Amino acid sequence: MRHSSRFFKRWIEAPVVAASLLLSVGVLRAEEAALVQDTYLSVAQPNANYGTTTNLIIAPGNAVLVQFDLSSVPPSASIAKAYLSIYVNKVTTGGTLHFSSVTSAWTEGGVSYSNQPTIGATFASTTASAANSFLLVDVTTEVQSWLAVPSTNFGVEITGLGSTSLQLDSKENTATSHPPRLDIAVVGPAGATGAIGLAGFTGATGPTGPTGAAGTAGAKGATGVTGATGATGPAGAAGAVGTAGAVGPAGATGPTGATGPTGAQGAAGAAGAVGTAGARGATGSQGPTGLQGSTGATGVAGVAGPVGATGANGPTSNKFNMDATLRSSGYTIPDTDPYLYYLVNNVANAHATINLPHANVAGKMVILLAANTAANSGVTLAVQSGNTLVATTTGASGSTKAIALSDGSGNWYVLTVAVAQ
Repeated sequence: MRHSSRFFKRWIEAPVVAASLLLSVGVLRAEEAALVQDTYLSVAQPNANYGTTTNLIIAPGNAVLVQFDLSSVPPSASIAKAYLSIYVNKVTTGGTLHFSSVTSAWTEGGVSYSNQPTIGATFASTTASAANSFLLVDVTTEVQSWLAVPSTNFGVEITGLGSTSLQLDSKENTATSHPPRLDIAVVGPAGATGAIGLAGFTGATGPTGPTGAAGTAGAKGATGVTGATGATGPAGAAGAVGTAGAVGPAGATGPTGATGPTGAQGAAGAAGAVGTAGARGATGSQGPTGLQGSTGATGVAGVAGPVGATGANGPTSNKFNMDATLRSSGYTIPDTDPYLYYLVNNVANAHATINLPHANVAGKMVILLAANTAANSGVTLAVQSGNTLVATTTGASGSTKAIALSDGSGNWYVLTVAVAQ
């Protein structure tokens, strides 16, 4: 008996209690349907036929077809279980296998990817990851349908999901000899009692099932009625009034207080009236002008003031007062910078923009020189916040040389006359 038969034999040889229950609905027996066709299809070789190949190859773009003969099973038989068994002899990339019903006719020796049969929906899936192993797939519903309408039995298609890549034994494989099988457990009338077989090995105890969920708490009982309030007890009798205490002796007389301060002096009386002024006498005649006095002596010279502090030395420069650093686009000239000439690192097809210092020194001049000869390239003047740029001639943008003069009042005047590159 092969692997699938052993599986069904162990299932059938259950304990006597289970067997007695099965007898009430009939006897369970195993049937193996004959494999009549198996092959595979490949999108890489759409017109190739692989009906005689020894391996059924599952890979991206491939599909395996298998078909079984169910004529040994009566159409009226009751199917308890049906399993499709396949043997994986090689795994290149493990993955998921999908199983679908074939819905039109095909022949092992004539089918190819280009004339493949129609396929129904996927009815089962399983995972394949290890070589030299069997996979069992429940096909009970499909077998019941084929027995009910035999003309619909066109077999099963097996495909791999994504990059799944592996090999199955075909019926032509003589190396491992594990072709696809269809084992069916049929419930039917009891046959003649066969000889008692040897008792099988006791199976391992199955794992304990998980603990069931805790039941919900019962509903809370209704709150009892509050009892009646008891009567208020009578007030106790008032206590007797106590006797008044004796009067204490009089205290000693206190000392005499200090004499208060003297009051403020009264206000002075009003002043008497002013007497009447006497009459003004007559003005006398003007006397003669006096002689001019001699010139006074020269006053002493004042002390000399202190000498003021010496001013800071001016910036040192070369003969042409030039900034020796090559300045790139976006450079801002500091307000304290002493240079007259600036070399600008211009590039092809772009104008290097230099920001002028603030125009707060009258007569300050800035000369920008394009350091590179490049097509459509030059220098461009720009001012900082609060300043204006007054172009008195052309050449303020994209020229080989740009000259600007400050008026000391926030205005730069452009004097450039150079030609653009």
